[in-house]
Amino acid sequence: ALGRVHVMNLRAGAVPQRLTRDGPPEYQPAWSQDGRSIAYVTWTSAGGAIWLADAATGRTRRLTRDDAFFFSDVVFAPEGGAVLALRSSAEERRQTLQEPMWTGRTGGFLRQAELVQLSLSDGAMRVIASGPMDGAPQFTGERDRLYLHTDAGLEAIARDGSWRKSALQVVGPGYYFSESPAPASHIKISPEAR
Repeated sequence: ALGRVHVMNLRAGAVPQRLTRDGPPEYQPAWSQDGRSIAYVTWTSAGGAIWLADAATGRTRRLTRDDAFFFSDVVFAPEGGAVLALRSSAEERRQTLQEPMWTGRTGGFLRQAELVQLSLSDGAMRVIASGPMDGAPQFTGERDRLYLHTDAGLEAIARDGSWRKSALQVVGPGYYFSESPAPASHIKISPEAR
């Protein structure tokens, strides 16, 4: 099952079924709000892609066109019609994937990336924010913004990219090889933004 997306009915005796028929390994699936589609990312030695699958039939459609990028943390926009994901250089990802955090090249859990929004209808992609970041974009009832873990902690970012502001920073004891305090590796916000 590793590297493949499976679905399963929530009833007694149900068995997981592979969603797709073939293709490169699949990771980080996300359900659409209406439950009809699943978005996921694939990674190969050439790069990565974002895919959309029909949850009932398993029919897939590649949403991205360029293998020069590594995509991760795909989520559906709350209103539907688009997905958001982190995008970084596939070549840089190949060069730094296994480097120790203390080299400074990997940024620990954060990586140099762009937060992108990809239209499901025409494939148009736009950059919302860029910089050191990690994790899936998070949404609350506030339609004008999303939240993302960055080097500033948890940041509120305008959906149109016009502003960013720190929402929360969490610091605790450092790693076993560091005596300095360290920022949290992931910060999640509740759907009510509290």
